[in-house]
Amino acid sequence: MLRLKQSETTNLSNNPAYKFLFLPIMLLIRPKHCLLIFSVLLALFSCKKRKEGWTIDALVPMIDSQLDLKNIFDDDLIQVGDNDLLNLVYQNEILDLKLADDFTIPDTTISQINEGPAFNLAWDKANPLISDTNESKFEIPNANLTYALIKSGKIKFKVTSTISEPTTITYNMSSAEKDGKTLLVSRNMPAGSPGNPVEITNEVDLSGYLLNLRGKNLNDYNTIFFYFTVTFANPSSPSNLYNYTSADIVTIENSFVGITPEMVKGVFSTTTEKPDESSSEFDAFKQIRSGSFDVQKAKFSFEFENRIGVDLQGSVNRLSAINSKSGASVDLEGDFIFQSLNLSRAKEDYSLYEVPIIPSISRYELNEGNSNITDFISILPNEVQYDMDFIINPLGNISGGNDFLFSDYGIKAKLNMSIPLNIRANNLELIDTVDFDLGSPDEGAELIEGGFVRVHAYNYYPFRAEIQIYTLNKDNIIIDSLMEIGSEISAGIPVDKTVLEAEYSILSAPVSVTKFDVLYQAERAIVKLRFNTEGTEYKDIYARYNTKIKVVGDFKYRLIVE
Repeated sequence: MLRLKQSETTNLSNNPAYKFLFLPIMLLIRPKHCLLIFSVLLALFSCKKRKEGWTIDALVPMIDSQLDLKNIFDDDLIQVGDNDLLNLVYQNEILDLKLADDFTIPDTTISQINEGPAFNLAWDKANPLISDTNESKFEIPNANLTYALIKSGKIKFKVTSTISEPTTITYNMSSAEKDGKTLLVSRNMPAGSPGNPVEITNEVDLSGYLLNLRGKNLNDYNTIFFYFTVTFANPSSPSNLYNYTSADIVTIENSFVGITPEMVKGVFSTTTEKPDESSSEFDAFKQIRSGSFDVQKAKFSFEFENRIGVDLQGSVNRLSAINSKSGASVDLEGDFIFQSLNLSRAKEDYSLYEVPIIPSISRYELNEGNSNITDFISILPNEVQYDMDFIINPLGNISGGNDFLFSDYGIKAKLNMSIPLNIRANNLELIDTVDFDLGSPDEGAELIEGGFVRVHAYNYYPFRAEIQIYTLNKDNIIIDSLMEIGSEISAGIPVDKTVLEAEYSILSAPVSVTKFDVLYQAERAIVKLRFNTEGTEYKDIYARYNTKIKVVGDFKYRLIVE
């Protein structure tokens, strides 16, 4: 134990025992009494000629924490009302159904063989040898398309020729336009022969091209057309005539590969669409570690956003809240469940800067009066499961061929929720992690004989709270707990439903000498509160509410002076 010699009493401020034992005492005593006590201590140290011991109490601040229920929600979910009442506001997109895959242009290869005449001709090389128009129809399920704006994909050309003089091959797809120009490909073909045909290949990126799929006479659908010409590269060499025979064959093959439209327009068939997915994350309560709360009121809207230019008939067959941790589930009940919902088509507006879509919004409102939305919320779901389907154009073609779809936009379903925090708490857990520093054993700690941990709690919340404090070592591993099991702080007392003053509670827990060996290893502490409502009444939670926890060590020291 630390021993003080008489000579040391003349300068107590240099003694570690003074700093560790007496200074905290002086800070806790009224200033007018400090001088008297200090004089008595000096006399005691100065006059004693033999060993003597005293037991001295000292208060050591250990923890200072403030806990706030707002912290169990993301900051952007909490809004403060005009009357300071907290509101939980949450928006969640549970479905984003895109139908572009149902209206894709399949990989298609078009071949055309151009054979020479059945009998020999003296052909004037100033004239095209071959000049032809070709139409080809894509097999597109569920739609008769008139236009397609291509996001990605390409067209591959392959031309083989047995013409015995050099030629120029020109491919003009006038039904494909980009930046005001039609797709035009022109290539020189060397001379070939029936026994040794020549071949050229080429690729053209179709990204950004608008395909007119109405055919040559603009009265069809899913149809492209193009012009194909073969002319002589040197029309006057070696003469201006060419011996054109049946052995002169030109074959053109063009393949559409990986065509992904950005936009399609036309007539979409009446079909039923069902989402592949059947669940969505619901993360409003993700920061709640343990416990739950019941809500008295809630506003809830289920919203469809249609960004497709078709009429829809939607049906919500099931919408369930799931808490995968507890295993609890609640099926939502409301007016729109199991009903046929008519969802209007989106509109086009090419004056818009980015995407020329004006969506159609259909919203269905629920509250605690016309649904079981409070039960839906009270299980604190982390997942929403659903069963929905949609009928496209249930009345058939009523748009005159003006159905449209942009590949990145489809049908969305959203849950919008607003909950005033008028709640009942059920073991609702709130946690704060703070620094903890009791000092080092070499700072006079060998004088400690034990004592108590005193917890001073100032609670505005109208809930009683079980409290526990855990100490953590440098590796953030829990090494001890300070409070006895069942320790509780008192609930704030509302006056006209509002707590005006924090309710003060003081709790104590014994600390043995052995326990100090563990406390000296602590560098941080966890303060854990578990709130519960007394009775069945719902309590309002205001923004100014919090719980402050101050922990002080009330320790006993054995001081020996020679």
